Amino acid sequence: MRLQLFVEAPPGIAVEIYKRQPPIQQLLNNEWVLLTVIDPDTGDFIQFFPNGVGFSKWEKPIKPLPVVNESFEWYKGHYMYFLPPCFIKEPTGRYDQGGRA
Repeated sequence: MRLQLFVEAPPGIAVEIYKRQPPIQQLLNNEWVLLTVIDPDTGDFIQFFPNGVGFSKWEKPIKPLPVVNESFEWYKGHYMYFLPPCFIKEPTGRYDQGGRA
């Protein structure tokens, strides 16, 4: 299982942070963490590719994410294989002491 991060930041800043931080380099280069930077000025997606490739603009079409009310709704019964990301709505109720809203 890998952690996919989407970070809204100027791509140049993301590159500089990557260059200065060996622990981040290790996580990205070994693909323990997958990183996509969203350029706040253009909306472009800049994906990090390991093995010396570095940051490169995402050129494929961007599809809208499915929208669900809670993570349980999306993941129920799908733990044995990869499930694409979805957008989980902000809860409207209160979670407390093991109960759902």
